[in-house]
Amino acid sequence: MFFNYFSNMKKLSLLILVIFAFTSCNKEGVKIDDSISFSDVKTQFYSDIIVIIEYDVTVEGNPIFRESGTIITVDPEVSYFNHKVKNEEEFKENVSINLSVEAETQYYVRPYVITFEDTVYGDVQSFMSGSYFKDGNGVSDASGNNYETIILGNQEWMAENLKSSQYCNGDSIPFSVNDTIYFERYNEAQSVYYDYDTSNFNTYGMMYSGYAILDSRNICPCGWSVPTSYDWDELFTYLGNNKFVGGKMKSTGVLEDGTGLWESPNGLANNLSGFTALPGGYQVSPSSFYGKNSYGNFTFINANESQPFVQMISIDYIRGQIHVLNNNNSSGMYVRCIKDA
Repeated sequence: MFFNYFSNMKKLSLLILVIFAFTSCNKEGVKIDDSISFSDVKTQFYSDIIVIIEYDVTVEGNPIFRESGTIITVDPEVSYFNHKVKNEEEFKENVSINLSVEAETQYYVRPYVITFEDTVYGDVQSFMSGSYFKDGNGVSDASGNNYETIILGNQEWMAENLKSSQYCNGDSIPFSVNDTIYFERYNEAQSVYYDYDTSNFNTYGMMYSGYAILDSRNICPCGWSVPTSYDWDELFTYLGNNKFVGGKMKSTGVLEDGTGLWESPNGLANNLSGFTALPGGYQVSPSSFYGKNSYGNFTFINANESQPFVQMISIDYIRGQIHVLNNNNSSGMYVRCIKDA
């Protein structure tokens, strides 16, 4: 099912992509007991986003093996009851396990072997995971607006809402300054400020009707596009595909104490993704706007049907979850463009 964030969580927990900033290595063999010992326990880079835990196991005698693997946890007091990644085989002398974790978190790993007589552990190794994102190269639209961009996995996204008054080819996007003009263009492409207020444009960018978003002339910078449902799916999977994804995307701080734009409590917000989602709300009708400071809404093109249509992903001020909202083509929506693959 589209945007099924809560299914297969156990399976996906080992697929989140992160950058590891620490490599540790214990070259000295550590004798645990008279029959089993671990050596060359180390973490090393596989790529910018996946780390490999490796170690060797030396066995003396003929113990009967039940289970082996690696414990990975945020708890410095590593024990068998922490999260375990079991080896596919009951026992291997040379172990190599790919592990992925949450960003910017201290982790502890420890190999183990269980026999019918005992549970044997290797030394604890620790590392600090890195960031989900890298800074992109930035992009400019047809109107000359410059945007910061971020790289998340295999995607590059704008880190700001679109503000362009022109399509990629230079044609103007009609702009409505009040509800009367907006209503006259109700079934046409157009753009608008939230509440028709210029100060909202400076903070949140421009909102566009679905007709403008679906226009083949492309409201995004050339080489960039309005994201599809598949683009959002890929991003959410990269960020963990769970109830915390929205929190990883929201800007931090709250309106009440002057530290941010969201209403309190701005639940679970940490902006670990660098996406910096702002609570700009959306336009319901020519004269009705809703959700400023409470909801961050971003449009996408649902490409699952024969006739594409626009919808929005929504993040609220209370939780860190993602919701999908329907909207009609005559209403105004914010856009985050994605670089073409």
